[in-house]
Amino acid sequence: MFFNQLKQYIRYLIATSGRQLVVGFCLLLIAAITEGLGLFMLLPLLGALTGDSSVTAQLPAVFQTLPQLVEPAILLLLFFLLLCFRAGIIFVRENYMALIRLHSSDQLRATLFNAMLHSRWQYSSQVAHEQIIEQLTTGMQRVGMATFYVLKIATSAILIITYLFVALKLAPMAVLLALLLGGGTLFFLRGINHNALNLGESLTQTQRQLYNRVLFYLNGLKTIKTFQQESVQASTFAQQQLLLRDNQLNYQRKSGRNQFLFSIITAAVVCIMAYGGLFWLTLPLATLTLLVVIFIRLMPLLLDMQNSLQRLLHTLPAFTDIHQSLMLFQRHAESGNATVNLAAPQVEIALRDACYRYPSGRGVSHVSLYLPVGEITLLQGPSGSGKTTIADILSGLVNVQQGQLCLDGKALDDLALLAWRQQVIYITQEPFLFDATIRDNIVWGSAFAGQHDTDEQLRDICEQAAATFIFSLPEGLDTTVGERGIALSGGQRQRVILARALCRKPSLLILDEASNALDNQTEQIWLDNLKQLTPHITVLLISHKEDAAQWADHIVEVKQENINAK
Repeated sequence: MFFNQLKQYIRYLIATSGRQLVVGFCLLLIAAITEGLGLFMLLPLLGALTGDSSVTAQLPAVFQTLPQLVEPAILLLLFFLLLCFRAGIIFVRENYMALIRLHSSDQLRATLFNAMLHSRWQYSSQVAHEQIIEQLTTGMQRVGMATFYVLKIATSAILIITYLFVALKLAPMAVLLALLLGGGTLFFLRGINHNALNLGESLTQTQRQLYNRVLFYLNGLKTIKTFQQESVQASTFAQQQLLLRDNQLNYQRKSGRNQFLFSIITAAVVCIMAYGGLFWLTLPLATLTLLVVIFIRLMPLLLDMQNSLQRLLHTLPAFTDIHQSLMLFQRHAESGNATVNLAAPQVEIALRDACYRYPSGRGVSHVSLYLPVGEITLLQGPSGSGKTTIADILSGLVNVQQGQLCLDGKALDDLALLAWRQQVIYITQEPFLFDATIRDNIVWGSAFAGQHDTDEQLRDICEQAAATFIFSLPEGLDTTVGERGIALSGGQRQRVILARALCRKPSLLILDEASNALDNQTEQIWLDNLKQLTPHITVLLISHKEDAAQWADHIVEVKQENINAK
C-alpha cells in the first residue's frame, strides 16, 4: 500500500515540478561532490602539515601528489575556498528545495480548488465542508511536508553514497563491517514504518472531525446559545482535540524511541569500527581518524533518512486523500462551455417531462412546466414536492436525467448549460454577502459579466429592489456590511441581494422564498417594482404565502407526486 501511495505521489511531483526537481538534483550532486572532495583533501592536508606522506597511500594519485605540488598554506586556502563554495551551494540548495515544496503544495491546492469550483452542483453540494476545508489547509501543509521529506531522503541518500565512496577508498573491510551493522539496525526498526502510515491515516480523519466541530459551532452559533449547549459543545471540542493530541504524541513517542535505539547502536558501530580498524586492520591513525569522522557523520544521515521516511509515511495519507477527492471532482466536472453564443429566450422557458433524483432520493419525476417570457410565474406546492429541484433544473445547476430543458422550443444540450446559467439569477432565502461594501456586494455579479454601473444606475436598481435604506446610511453604498452581512438586518441583507440580481439584468430570475425576511409593506413595494420589470425579465416566484398570487401572471401547483405540473 505504501509503495503505491509513494509512486502516485512521486508521479504527481514529477508532473508538477519536474524541471525544478532536475535543478534541485543537480544542486544535490554538486553539494555531494564538494563534500567528497573536502573529505579527500583532509588527508593530503594532514600530510602536508605533518610531513607524513603515508597518510595519503589509500587515496587516488592526484590527492597523493598534492602535498608535493602545493604549499601547505596554499592547500589550506584551497580547502577553505572549497568549504565556502560548498556552504554557498547548500544555501542555494535549501532555498530551492523550499521553493519546490511550496510550489508542489500550491499547485495541488489550486488544482483541487479549481476542480471543486467546476464540478457539477449535484456532486459538489454533497461533499462535506469539513473535508474541503481540511484538505485545502492542514492537508496541503502535510503534502508540502511530504515533499520536504522526499527531498530530504534524496539529500541524505546522495551524501551517504558520497561518504561510502570515500570510506571504501580508505578501508573497504571496515566499511563492509559498518554496513552490516547499520543495515541490521534499519531492518530491526522497520516496524515503525507501517505504524507511521496508520497513524497518518488516523490523523487525517481526526483533523477533519475537529474542523467539523468548528463548522458546527459557527453555523449553529445562535441555536447553540438559545439551547444553552455551550458546555456540551466545549466538551465535544475538547474530546476531538484530545484525540488529535493523542495521535501526535503516539507518533512522537514511537519515533523518539526508535531514534534513541538508533543513536545507541550508532555509537556502538563507531566504537567497534574504531577498535577493528586499529587492532584488526592496523590502519594508520590519520586514516582511522578520518574514517571515524566519516562514520560519525554517516550514521546520523542514516538515522535522518529513517526518520524522514517515517515522517513521509505519516504525511503521505494526506496526499492520497486529496488526490482521491481531486479525481472525484474531475470525474464530475461540468461539461458545458460558457462561451457558447446563446440568445436570450423570446417566447418561453420550459421543462418537458423532466426527471431528476439526488442521491438522497429527493427529486422530481415527469415534470412539464412552461414559463412565458416577461411574466411572473408562481410555483406553489407542499414541502418536499420538488419545487427547489425544479428551480435547480431551470437554473442549469443540474442536468435532467430524463426529459428536456427548452428555450423557445429548442432543447438545451450539456454544452449550452453554462452559457444559460450566465443568464439566470437564483436567489434563495439564505442571502450570501461577503465582508465588503454594499457597492461591492451589489455589483459583484455584474462585475464578472463585464458591466460597470454608475452611482445613478445603482440608485435606480436599489429603488427597484426596495433597498432605498442604503442611502440613509452614513456611508451609503460604501457602507461595510461585515462578515456574512452581519451589520445589516435580515430584510436589509435580502434587499441587497435582490439589488445584486437586478444589477446582473438576467433573462430568468428565480426567487425561492426570497422575500421571507421582508416585512409585508417592503415586500409589496418590491413586488410592485418587480412587476414593472417583467417585460424585460422572466420571474419564477416560489412562495408559500397566499397573497403572492396577486402579483403572478400564472400559477403552477406542484403535486406531491410531481407529475405534469402545468
